[in-house]
Amino acid sequence: DVTVTVICTANTSNFYEVQTNADGTYVIDDVKDCDYTVSVPASFNGEPIEGSDVKPVSISPTVRAGVANFQYVPLGSISGHTCFSGTSTPVVNVTVTLRCIGEDQVSRTDDTGYYYFGDLVDCDYEVFVPTLVDQSDMIQVSLVQGPDDTDGTESSTIVTIDKDGTTESDPLNEEDVDFFYNLVPSPSPSASMSPSLSPSVSMSPSTTPSPTPSVLPPGCVTGRVTDLEDGGAGIPNFPVEVTCYLDETIVYQKQLTTDGLGEYNFPNVPEGYECEVSVDVNNVPVAVDVNLDDEDATCSRVE
Repeated sequence: DVTVTVICTANTSNFYEVQTNADGTYVIDDVKDCDYTVSVPASFNGEPIEGSDVKPVSISPTVRAGVANFQYVPLGSISGHTCFSGTSTPVVNVTVTLRCIGEDQVSRTDDTGYYYFGDLVDCDYEVFVPTLVDQSDMIQVSLVQGPDDTDGTESSTIVTIDKDGTTESDPLNEEDVDFFYNLVPSPSPSASMSPSLSPSVSMSPSTTPSPTPSVLPPGCVTGRVTDLEDGGAGIPNFPVEVTCYLDETIVYQKQLTTDGLGEYNFPNVPEGYECEVSVDVNNVPVAVDVNLDDEDATCSRVE
C-alpha cells in the first residue's frame, strides 16, 4: 500500500501513480519515453526509508524497462525495569539514558519501574542509570546489579539494534534490560562544610542543640540558615545544597530550600563519602550564620 509516483522531468503533466502490491512490488506499463523521477513517501507506517526517497529512471528507444527499488528500515526498541534486588518491587522515577554515537535520549521509569525507548535505528546503544537514587525523603537506593556485569560496570550496558541480525530471535526489540538496587544502609556520614558564601557573610558557632535520634534518622545532614542582622531569625525558602564526593567525583548531590523556620534536612546521605553543605547567598542582602556541629549527633548538623 505504498504510493509510488513517476513524473517525467521534461513534461510534468506526464506522470503515473500506483500502489504497491501485498508483496511490495509495483509495475507501470505503457510508459512513454522520458527521463523520470520515481518517488515514494519518506516514511511508511512509522518506518523511515533507507537512502533517498527519489530515484531517476529513463525510458528510451534503447532502454524499454526501468527499475527503482526502495527499502524501509524497521525500527527497534529497548525496554526494561528498575527493581529492588531479588524482587519485582519497582524502583520508580529513575533516570535512564540511552546513548548512540554521542547523542542521548532520556526516559524515567514509571510507577512500575518500567522504561521504554522506541523508534530506534540500527546502533550499538549504551544504556545507563545512576548508581544512587532517592525514592523519597527518607529512602535512598544504591545500584547493585546491571543487565550485564561481565565488563565490571553495573550502571551501563551495550544493546545492539540490528535489522539484519541473525543471532537473536528478535534483533530489533530488546526487552528486560533491567537494573537492580538495594536500600542504602543508615549511615553516619562525616560532613565537611565548604559553603559558597559572599564576602558579606560571617560564620559563628551555633547554640542550637544537635538533633536526637527520635527526631531525625541516622545518616542525615540537617541544619538551619539564620539571619545575623535580624537576631538570628531563620531564613525561609533559602537554597541549600549537599554534595558528596568519592575522591573528586561527585557521587551524590541534592538541593532543597529551607522551611518556614529556615531549617533543612537531607535524609539518607550515603555512607563513607566526604560531603559538603553549601549555600548560595548571591544577591541576598543578609549575613548568614553557618556552623558545623559534630558532637555525637545522630545526624550531622550544619548551620
